Amino acid sequence: MSNQGPVDDREQGFTFRHFRNIIDGKPTTTLETRFSINPSTGESNAPVPVSTKEDLDLAVSAARRALKGWAATPWDQRKDALLKLLNAVVEKKEEFAKLLVQEQGKPLMFALSEVAAGAREVQALMTIKLEDEVIVEEGGRKVIRRYVPIGVGGAIVPWNCDDNLGPWMTSHPGIDKISFTGSSATGRKVMESCSKTLKRVTLELGGKDPAIILPDVDVPLVAAQIAFYSFFNSGQICIATKRIYVHSSIAKEFTTALVSVVEGLKVGDGMKEGVFMGPVNNSMQYEKVLGFIEDIKKTSGDIILGGDTKRFRYKAEDQGGQSGYFIDPTIVFNPDENSKIMREEPFGPVLPVVTWDSDEEVIRRANDTDMGLGASVWGKDLERAERIARRIEAGSVWINQHLTSTAVAPFGGWKGSGIGVENGKEGLTGWCNVQSLFIRGEVKSVL
Repeated sequence: MSNQGPVDDREQGFTFRHFRNIIDGKPTTTLETRFSINPSTGESNAPVPVSTKEDLDLAVSAARRALKGWAATPWDQRKDALLKLLNAVVEKKEEFAKLLVQEQGKPLMFALSEVAAGAREVQALMTIKLEDEVIVEEGGRKVIRRYVPIGVGGAIVPWNCDDNLGPWMTSHPGIDKISFTGSSATGRKVMESCSKTLKRVTLELGGKDPAIILPDVDVPLVAAQIAFYSFFNSGQICIATKRIYVHSSIAKEFTTALVSVVEGLKVGDGMKEGVFMGPVNNSMQYEKVLGFIEDIKKTSGDIILGGDTKRFRYKAEDQGGQSGYFIDPTIVFNPDENSKIMREEPFGPVLPVVTWDSDEEVIRRANDTDMGLGASVWGKDLERAERIARRIEAGSVWINQHLTSTAVAPFGGWKGSGIGVENGKEGLTGWCNVQSLFIRGEVKSVL
């Protein structure tokens, strides 16, 4: 939602109620502002700037002016500058976490963990140094592989970009690379727009992550793990488990245990103690998730938990009657393999559980998707689990865990789940041009 009027610039210090653009190192105001809605309460969040094309031009120009000097700055000095920024964020971790709760809806304990995890990732990335590498040295000549900064980068992140600003960024001639996180459909539009100026892209898109449950698992323990990784953040994580394949020999025991765990998850305002699952982020996403539940009712599958699309517009007992985008955790058993819930990403708390009998069958079914972001295999027989894991078509595959990550390992999707990777040396080199430098000590005749 939006309103007219400049962002209040009377307070010089940074607050979490007055937001400004930072362009060329200075806070700037805009004529128009916009505010999001707290998905738990329906209340308006603090207004934020709505940037114009002129604002973007100024920001890109400032970045291009700074580029050569920053690229020439010694690595240790750049590291110190990033560390200073990181420390400033960590000092305000409580405020950032509360802002995440207000804007996104997640419980406070998870918001605090997110800020801490972000800090750890930055610290880990700062240990990766892209040094020149001699790849040939013979006969008086040397070949060096070196990485040169690609230029100005633009980041388009989830639920945070103006309808106009995104296309302006992807078409801007002064931006050399775009990193986009979002849906596969929008990712295709980003790539199409970037192709007109031959921009590099990193696309981190949707996922339909399978979790394969082998028959030898500790059922109560693994059921609790699957409950966490499926309904954490109300299922609004690209690498949440979104399809559960459980061996038919333990299907009844496993689903009973899974339902029991999920029934105990507290749903409510993320600022309240003990809440595990908050609302979905916004009204459009709310209606989309309800559409998945309605489709399940019309097609196939047995809803064994949740599924009441009218019950949770808000939780009156928790919210004092205020509107919020809450949805019951919903589990559907054995929906048709070609149903919407098995083929598309709901990005919400709706989870299909299906059975399987042979390894070949479950590998084929797990790979039968146009997405390939993540997957996990669960079992005590590690040789069998690893054989299956190595045949899964996904960028990240876990055994007896899910969703864990490290900043030094590349993260990206296969198939329709993305292009390029984030994190690790591979992620850093994605923001560079590679140069082969050929050196010979003396000129030799070629005739």
